Amino acid sequence: MPDIAKEIFDNLILEKTPIDNNILVILVGLPYSGKSTFAEKLSKHNFVHFWATKIKKQHKLNDKEFLELSKEIIEELLSKNFNVVFDFLNHKNEQRNNFYSIAEKMHKKVFIVYLDTPKNIILERQASVVEDIGRTNISTDIINEIESEFEVPVGENIFTIKNDGDFDTFLNLIRTQQS
Repeated sequence: MPDIAKEIFDNLILEKTPIDNNILVILVGLPYSGKSTFAEKLSKHNFVHFWATKIKKQHKLNDKEFLELSKEIIEELLSKNFNVVFDFLNHKNEQRNNFYSIAEKMHKKVFIVYLDTPKNIILERQASVVEDIGRTNISTDIINEIESEFEVPVGENIFTIKNDGDFDTFLNLIRTQQS
């Protein structure tokens, strides 16, 4: 594992405990759909929050570099039995499938969580974002471009989040998968 990957791995697992029947959760949604907020909630339940924006900014990585590094680190996290929530746009099937297959190959349970947030709420959040290490200001043009390329997830193990109450439902679902 390259030094940067090891550094990221070591920082991610602080205060996390490996478990049997660990899970990979792949978040899917437009910018400002609530992926990072969802992931932060999940991190309070022993999930490693693999936060794309934060990692890319901290290590000055472009998308291609980030995705290559992500595959390696997520595979390592899963092999060491950590729960992982992958917080990235993941708006294309091919990209999601790459990570899904890593977990599947390792016989790990995978859920794709689609944050189906109405556009008006996304634009409200965009207007009020404060840029920091985990947040980036994204223009409406870029949001529209991502939306035009967006491939809604279909298939097995997909959970759609439409409101705050859906988090608890999802949490109960994964708890039953781990027991």
